[in-house]
Amino acid sequence: MKKSLGTLGLGLIASSSVLALEADYFDLSFEQLANLKVTTASQHAETIAESAAIVSVITRHDLKFWGASDLYEALTFLPGIEKNEVYMGYSAITIRGITPGLYNTKTLFMINGHSVVENLNGSSHLEYIPIEAIERIEVVRSPSSSLYGTNAISGVVNIITRNQHTQDNSISLRTGSHGERYAALNWTADNLTLSASTLRNDGYDYSGTLDEGMRGEQRTRVDYDYHNHIDNFFVAYENETWRFNGSYFDQDKAKLGLNPFNWNHGDNQQRAWYLDLQHTFKWDSRQLITSIKADQFKKQLHAAHFPFPSSPPVTMYNHRLERYTADIQYKHSINPEFDYIAGSSFVYNKASPFVALREDGQIDQRLSPILDGKQYHNLAFYAQFNYRFNAQIKGLFGIRSEKNSDTDKINTVPRLGLTWQLDENSFLKAQYTESFRSPVFLEKYTFVPGTLFGDPELEQEHVKSLELGYTTRLSSNQSVHLTAFQLKLSDEISRRGRADGGTEYYNALGRKIYGIELQWQAQLTPEFSLNANASWLDGKVDEFDDTRFIANTLANLMINYHFSSHWQGTLSHQYIGPKSYTSRYDGEGEVSAYQLTNLVLNFTYQQHDITFTAKNIFDADYTYPEPVRRNIADVPGGPGRTFYIGYQYHF
Repeated sequence: MKKSLGTLGLGLIASSSVLALEADYFDLSFEQLANLKVTTASQHAETIAESAAIVSVITRHDLKFWGASDLYEALTFLPGIEKNEVYMGYSAITIRGITPGLYNTKTLFMINGHSVVENLNGSSHLEYIPIEAIERIEVVRSPSSSLYGTNAISGVVNIITRNQHTQDNSISLRTGSHGERYAALNWTADNLTLSASTLRNDGYDYSGTLDEGMRGEQRTRVDYDYHNHIDNFFVAYENETWRFNGSYFDQDKAKLGLNPFNWNHGDNQQRAWYLDLQHTFKWDSRQLITSIKADQFKKQLHAAHFPFPSSPPVTMYNHRLERYTADIQYKHSINPEFDYIAGSSFVYNKASPFVALREDGQIDQRLSPILDGKQYHNLAFYAQFNYRFNAQIKGLFGIRSEKNSDTDKINTVPRLGLTWQLDENSFLKAQYTESFRSPVFLEKYTFVPGTLFGDPELEQEHVKSLELGYTTRLSSNQSVHLTAFQLKLSDEISRRGRADGGTEYYNALGRKIYGIELQWQAQLTPEFSLNANASWLDGKVDEFDDTRFIANTLANLMINYHFSSHWQGTLSHQYIGPKSYTSRYDGEGEVSAYQLTNLVLNFTYQQHDITFTAKNIFDADYTYPEPVRRNIADVPGGPGRTFYIGYQYHF
């Protein structure tokens, strides 16, 4: 087996029509990985360095050896990305300082080009799919609405699943700290792929400050069992003209006892499925791709006192969401220098009432966030043109116009990109993009007196982005990627505290964020490889310095070593810099920097894999700022030192 180096800084935007890679990432050398042809922002095969976009790819090898507990955590090993755990049981991803707040709203997450954003609060979920079904994850670290529309305001994360070209039938088992039990099956035959997994984690003791507007001695420490149970199933079928994939997940996760609205929150139960059917017509140098998609999302939020402490217990909040999508896209390669795509997308969103149910099953209208069902639709038209001016320079121009029936406004966003090959091994890239995000049901229509208020007049948020990138191959086994960027946000959708103790959605002041990202990858010997990256950013709000609630500095180091034909290990280290905060009662402050170190050892013999994982081996204690109500300074981070052992059988 050849030694591969993952997390390539690929210039690649994942499309809804993803080309299958014929090769297995485990069997590619560093040089072969660097020269892969992939589906890019222009949605046709081109080499990695030629793309105008600044994107990274997480491979199966990375997922196995970084020691990440979940896909959210895996993303933090990339430049400029950090994760926050927030109350309500959500994991939120921040890309280049565009903070999502309570829900995971600022990044578009997809599986094989299918959006997994829920339209109640705009959050995304990566629990749909077993890790064993994943071939790679393509991460665009820049606004991408010109191709993908709303929610792609900070970037795009697209999970690409395995297929008949990269099949690996396997049974996986894992156990470890906090009573974790995990089992998964991945099976591929001809054009069909089936994958399923189940996770039971009994949780660690989660201790934090009760956020109920109390001060000083009135404040209370709460302890909560942070358990997480997930079952999921994925199926895919693909041939030359048809592609079908669908997924289902069922999650029961504790919502962290310090939820700002409730004295004692219960579990957050979520059940969701999606179906995606696509057909491709091909003739000459043309393609016509049509697809239909359906999504349904159900959630039950189990609660106690709401709001604390005066009201009688609420037993459950109940809600259901539906989304139906129809897409059509036309591709034409006119000649080797010029090609284009043009398409249209129609999305229909429907939300049932979001109601509070008492113990007797009756609806409590006063505490129900949304009493009436809501619906809206989006209609979009887009095009992208790719042109090679000469052997060294190529450019692209993209544009999208989208109308949202709820706001009754049309958004038009452009994209311009240029790639200049300086020499055989070096590329200079420049890209300007504009993106937007439309407010979702919860942000506009929720109304719970004294607790949470939406704004029916909420405007769409916008961002303008300019980035410059430089990629060079120092040798056949080393590469460096340098990126500088500037973002300008306007009408940013956010939440702020009110005098009555509740919070409200509003359009915040504009922000400017600027920063740099550096990545070095090297295969130093046949046995030894490393991947190092670092990022720095700063910003202003209304001409005042302000990068609150995010780390200005992030750094990662991953070292992989092959001890023998059977043994290899990876040591990963992460540095997350200090984060300033503003708290209603504590004023200005700072959450300390922290460092996390993981060690993964893998033993392989014939069809058997045994993996030993030690996470946070120095038992670092850390917290995240609380950016929404700001009644408390911070919320607790993850568990301390943990250990896991996994077994995988390939057949």
